[in-house]
Amino acid sequence: MNPQTLRLISAPISNAYQKTSRYRAYPPLNISALAAFIADKLPDVQLEVIDGDIGTPDQLPGEPIPQVTAISCNILTYESSLTIATKAYEAGSKVLLGGPFPTLRPEAILQNQPYIDAVVVGEGEISLSDYCLGRPYESIPGLVYRQQDGMIVANPPAMLDLNSLPFPDYARLPLERYFDSFAERYNRFKPFQKSLAVYSRKGCVWRDKSNGGCVFCTIPHAGVRHKKPVRFWEEIGFLRTTYGVTHFWEVCDTFTEDPKWIDELLRTKPTDLEVSFQIYGRPNHITPRMARQLKQLGVYEVFIGAESGDDTILEFGNKGCKTDHTRRGIEALANVGLNAIVSFVLGLPGETSKTLQKTIDFARELYSFGNIVETSSSILLPIPGSTSFRMLMEIPGMTQKHASDLLELEELKLDWCKHYTFVSYDELNHALKETLEIFPLNDTFQQSGLQSAPMC
Repeated sequence: MNPQTLRLISAPISNAYQKTSRYRAYPPLNISALAAFIADKLPDVQLEVIDGDIGTPDQLPGEPIPQVTAISCNILTYESSLTIATKAYEAGSKVLLGGPFPTLRPEAILQNQPYIDAVVVGEGEISLSDYCLGRPYESIPGLVYRQQDGMIVANPPAMLDLNSLPFPDYARLPLERYFDSFAERYNRFKPFQKSLAVYSRKGCVWRDKSNGGCVFCTIPHAGVRHKKPVRFWEEIGFLRTTYGVTHFWEVCDTFTEDPKWIDELLRTKPTDLEVSFQIYGRPNHITPRMARQLKQLGVYEVFIGAESGDDTILEFGNKGCKTDHTRRGIEALANVGLNAIVSFVLGLPGETSKTLQKTIDFARELYSFGNIVETSSSILLPIPGSTSFRMLMEIPGMTQKHASDLLELEELKLDWCKHYTFVSYDELNHALKETLEIFPLNDTFQQSGLQSAPMC
């Protein structure tokens, strides 16, 4: 098979879940990066890129039907991806599934969804291009597929050189719709009209160092790979010139984990490149020196995982940080005029009514520093691939109950709460609501009757 038509789809989030402040404000980086790679390697393939959050599953797949439909999804968008996949298959398209959730459950998906031709595990650039070139399945890295006898085979994934990849291709998406949503959502809180997502590395040092990292972490691979600072600045310059964007959401798990890389990034920053960033940083990395460097780089806002107001709970959650690290980090950022976003994960192992209250009090304390307007908080969801999921599966009966690819997410949270906390699920939801209401940006987009979307 050498398809001439390929459709890339980012599956939409379930209507049962709260939409984050970033909903429809950012074109999806995942399929934009794939689109750039495919366009570069397979210029003869007719390529279409669709963000399901801009449309609806009922409107997809749409005409004309492509020969291959490749869908990216996570645990919150998996069910909608199956709706799209079914329609694509029935219309005659070959269907591939990839993204965070399929990477963690490929065998279960292929066992239960016969219309999925194959699953791509890990980075999909080489896998998808090889698939479109018609190469034998057994030779395609990262492909999980069925043999003729029905046996499922998983090929080892490829690990890409991040410096060799083309820059994301955002031009195939309706950018003005995202920019309008961004401006509408953030106009009271941020001095920017539009933004794009970028990444400078993949992996997490803490996950490797601590044999799994935070209890809720689902990073599926070991090791950390960086883009060279010069290459990163080239990408930022390209996106600024091509799309007129001066603010970027840097989505890697920990931007602040390598001081030498930060030093080199600062040294190589082009003097004529005026841009700003939102980044992720671990609390224990945000020293006064790091805060000053981030300010010099153009960082506007730092996302910090506070998670809990109780040090014992943080230890049980294998966070590797204490509340004092968060206090000092938020204060260091405030002292140089940088804003912060904080996250809290309620229901970490050992959670009690007392520790929940300490978290709520801690959230109010952090808010008093004056540089926080938003939180990204949720009740712990034990996602496959995380330490918390492995812990839950150690409870008798849980492996059988949660064996399907179509997981009942509320049941997962309820079971986790029952076996690993000392509070009720209602108490967790009440504490979550109270925490969210502390921060004014969250209060502008809360939707009644919907479940808070877990981090995934």
